[in-house]
Amino acid sequence: MFHDVPGRVLEQMRRLETMDTRDRSDGTSRLTRLRQVPPETGQFIALLAACAPPGRYLEIGTSAGYSTLWLALACRLAGRKITTFEILDEKAELAMETFAAAGVGDVVHLVHGDALDHLGDCADVSFCFLDAEKEIYAECYETVVPNMVCAASSSRITPSTMNRHFGQCSIGRWAIHESTRSSSRSARANSSAGGDSRALRLYESLGFVPRGVSRKPRTSTVAATTRST
Repeated sequence: MFHDVPGRVLEQMRRLETMDTRDRSDGTSRLTRLRQVPPETGQFIALLAACAPPGRYLEIGTSAGYSTLWLALACRLAGRKITTFEILDEKAELAMETFAAAGVGDVVHLVHGDALDHLGDCADVSFCFLDAEKEIYAECYETVVPNMVCAASSSRITPSTMNRHFGQCSIGRWAIHESTRSSSRSARANSSAGGDSRALRLYESLGFVPRGVSRKPRTSTVAATTRST
């Protein structure tokens, strides 16, 4: 997934990374800034989405569509679609431009409006990434979780308060998809025994090797290109 990112998607990722860097340094107001996640977090949420069980994918807080592009990679891999909500006019317009230029319209559905007006109608949710104003987190959580396909194993709301260091994410009371943890444990156990588990093959196909597993490093196009803006 991370080794063969389409050129059009990479181009839009670079464009938004440049815009975000500029916004953070030129005094752009808080609400006007893109305020998007860093590339490492984009890869992390894509990994979670790719491991989610069958069901509906949601994103609350599109901004210009940067995190959505990462999630679109997971959707392509898993054969899913994602619905993303953006309430601000200017950012919704930017997101539409991003998705058209990146060619992800087949897996991304943008809803321009207040997510809270629509979440109650979203059934069979298996993954939801919440990256909106923190004041609405509790209401979103309470609305989405009862509509998840399995409250015990689906991917819970994943807020953007995650630590910027990949693999050291602090997400408070928000849970991580159980199969991600179990797959990682299974991969490490099978690797230690000299085997090559299905979980490890999945992780490697996503461009990620679980901690404790020794493998020859691969060259990742995304990792190489998203560090520079």
